[in-house]
Amino acid sequence: MVDLFAELRTNPNFDPDVIQDVTEISQDNRSYLQEATAYRAEYAETILQAEVPLDHQDDNGQTAL
Repeated sequence: MVDLFAELRTNPNFDPDVIQDVTEISQDNRSYLQEATAYRAEYAETILQAEVPLDHQDDNGQTAL
């Protein structure tokens, strides 16, 4: 199985449209929107349009926005 969170962070050819469940949370408790905001801002709008929850907090209590 492909780790889409790792792909989002590192693959320059990543296509955010391959994310089937935008509500999925990574093993380190971060959302796709948090990952995009931190590593690949160009994908944040696409993920936002998928109506990802904005209120998810990571282990540090931070949200994507």
